[in-house]
Amino acid sequence: MPVYFEIDNKSFDYTLQIIPLSDASNLDQAELLKNIAVYIGNLKTRYENDIKRAGKILGQERIKFVEITDKLLTLLMTLLDSIKNNFSNDIQLSEKNINLKIPIENRNKKFYSDGNLKEEDINNFNKFEKAHTVIVNNLKIILLKYREMMSKSNPNTDIYKVLLTAFDDVFYNLIILRHNIKNCIIDK
Repeated sequence: MPVYFEIDNKSFDYTLQIIPLSDASNLDQAELLKNIAVYIGNLKTRYENDIKRAGKILGQERIKFVEITDKLLTLLMTLLDSIKNNFSNDIQLSEKNINLKIPIENRNKKFYSDGNLKEEDINNFNKFEKAHTVIVNNLKIILLKYREMMSKSNPNTDIYKVLLTAFDDVFYNLIILRHNIKNCIIDK
């Protein structure tokens, strides 16, 4: 799962590129959701174990954290892409009316995003528990709205907008969490 992520630590402009490996691309939506749940659980378990053992996240543990967030981003982007492919162009066009923090383009089966993170958001996510809770709460919204969309023969654009906004919040917060873990900004 090759992930390229770069952020300017002064302006907080970022560039993100993800090339999903075939293992994620070949999963159906139910399998993607199961894997996302496993990886978000792994993230919390790894954090708790590392904090118990060393009282902080050390070098190799930080790398493993980054790998887990990269896998989560890849699975979530693959899931969102799969969901978008299931719906009509009318619903997809409604996406243009949403102000996304992490605008994602899918070109040639690669995901691209460029944008800016807010410094205050980076500073506010200096506690793992807070970041994890926000991400999990948005994942719950994704699950609820996904189920609602799948149960309707004609899903409406309002549900789709809530779903996209929840995905966007998860992407944004995962990117901040990844940045903060990599740069040792996360506390207990």
